[in-house]
Amino acid sequence: MKNALALVLIILLVACSTPTPITTAPSEETLRGVALSPKSFSATDFPRFFDIIEPLDIVTGGDDAENIMTPNTAGIAVMGLSKQFKFIPVILVGVGADTSTDEILAFVNTYHPPYLGIGNEINFEKKGDIIANVNRINAQVKLANPATQTFTVYQYETLLGRHDGVWGGKKTEPDWTLLDNVQTDFIAFTTYPGLIYQNPEDIPDNYYSQISKHTSKNIAFTETGWFRDGPVGWDSSVEEQGRYAARFLELTEPLHPVFLIWSYLYDQLIPEPFATMGLLKDTETSPAFNVWMS
Repeated sequence: MKNALALVLIILLVACSTPTPITTAPSEETLRGVALSPKSFSATDFPRFFDIIEPLDIVTGGDDAENIMTPNTAGIAVMGLSKQFKFIPVILVGVGADTSTDEILAFVNTYHPPYLGIGNEINFEKKGDIIANVNRINAQVKLANPATQTFTVYQYETLLGRHDGVWGGKKTEPDWTLLDNVQTDFIAFTTYPGLIYQNPEDIPDNYYSQISKHTSKNIAFTETGWFRDGPVGWDSSVEEQGRYAARFLELTEPLHPVFLIWSYLYDQLIPEPFATMGLLKDTETSPAFNVWMS
């Protein structure tokens, strides 16, 4: 086990030691990908992740702003390995209302990411003016590297006021004003409608297309998924997960998104109800996997 972990660290160190600037023009076609989510970080599972996702365009990774330059973290690993495995890196940086730009600018100046998310699910931030800080960071990033395409990320169901479903809360009115005044190149969302709707077919036809009524910016989705094993009262299956993957592609197509990211290739050791949202568990195929790779 120690030897396997050591090998993975060597892979990361070699890949990340000589960063190469990457310039990727925005694509006219919707890009598709997954987060950095191997079955494990063993000497066999970690490289196998990149073999499996070869048909996809993107791998995402990142960290909070204060840790984004820490060696061997996900953002640096994704940047360093992107050229070797020929994928487009999308970097997500967690920021708050008072986050400093120092580490973010150091990352941008060192790695020149083609896509940079400034803030993740920023509508959960309750203190200060998060939008003002996102805009301040965005302005400095664009000065440092104008080629980097910037975005910020909202949690979509929360923006819609959907606190019901699995969460057991009450619905409130949508707050589309959260999209106003954001100066990033485009905006992105995390979305988990399976926490609100029990069947993919129950998701309204305009569930995502309504976004275009509230912003003129291009749209992306940095996380989505559907559990195979739901909580009590929310039974699911691999077939249902596959139907959601197809339904998600159908419902987002009118927006012509910049990119779509399924949260996990493999199930990860994370809390329910997200623990079985991976496209894969122990095998290398599933209905959702086949849809996402098509």
